[in-house]
Amino acid sequence: MKGFVRRANRRSIKLIFSIMFVLLYLVVLLPPVYIGISHIHVFIGGLPLTVVYMIGDALLVTLVIWALWWVEKIRQEL
Repeated sequence: MKGFVRRANRRSIKLIFSIMFVLLYLVVLLPPVYIGISHIHVFIGGLPLTVVYMIGDALLVTLVIWALWWVEKIRQEL
């Protein structure tokens, strides 16, 4: 895996991570999805589904940021 990351083109890595960030932010900002689940009154771990939805997206964004840091660390771009 590290060899693949080292050989990858910087432009392609930036494109992949940019697409991931845009998709994650579109998921959280896309009104039909959020409005669609806001009418569902299901509780997961004591939290409403809409809150779990936002927390889940925030965790995914954090995971992508960590992955980008890991890739830049391998490529010695920090």
